[in-house]
Amino acid sequence: MSINELPIIDTHLHLDLYSDPDKILEQASGLQIGIVAVTNAPFLYKNCKKLCEKYPFAWPSIGLHPELVSQYYFQLDQFYNLMDLTPLIGEIGLDYSKRDKRQQILQRKVFEKILSKCADKKNKVLSVHSRNAAKDVIEMIGKNYPNTIIMHWYSGPIKYLEEAINNGLYFSLNIAMTKTKRGKNIIRAIPLQRILLETDGPFIKNEGEPVSPRSIQNALYSIAKIKGINKEEIYARILRNGQEIFGSKIKEFKK
Repeated sequence: MSINELPIIDTHLHLDLYSDPDKILEQASGLQIGIVAVTNAPFLYKNCKKLCEKYPFAWPSIGLHPELVSQYYFQLDQFYNLMDLTPLIGEIGLDYSKRDKRQQILQRKVFEKILSKCADKKNKVLSVHSRNAAKDVIEMIGKNYPNTIIMHWYSGPIKYLEEAINNGLYFSLNIAMTKTKRGKNIIRAIPLQRILLETDGPFIKNEGEPVSPRSIQNALYSIAKIKGINKEEIYARILRNGQEIFGSKIKEFKK
């Protein structure tokens, strides 16, 4: 497969958090699956980049996870410097699962700064976390944000989902979403042209073991069944979505 022919892409996988990242890369290679390797803090980026150099279809992403903002917000300058090395940003966003108002305020401040810096740079793809914070995330991004936004594992209300769709946002879906009533309803509500795939490994488990790139295929088949669409049709559409979003940006990426 040529580097000019992007495969189906796992848009959100924590490669650096697996006990054996090389095994994950080998499986992705065997299945011809690309990997966007998200990170949770700026200091983790360089090691993740080194891991990705072993596979031509793995790309590191610079992140600052909202649940770690209080620990690593002082690394924002490092985050900004690293942004010149990659078009991929994530994992970033908001998480209101803990009702600590001070933390929520700090998260919003950091998220706003990152959104602004990315808007200045342009040509970025952002993987955004929004657990229990969908309304604020979607409002902060707004209607005319200049970069591509991928809502990672969206779990918020349908009413906010509709606003996000109208604003041009994309959604990365995983195997866990296909197994719950809420997840299935969200999948049904998202148009095919806005769907991407993710594993969110190693956080999602299958029979007690972290999911691997193989779950991308399983998620694809399950999504096709939920939406009542032929799996070949949905594969072709998701492949096209990934190529449209990542194609030109990945070609510019320097390993």
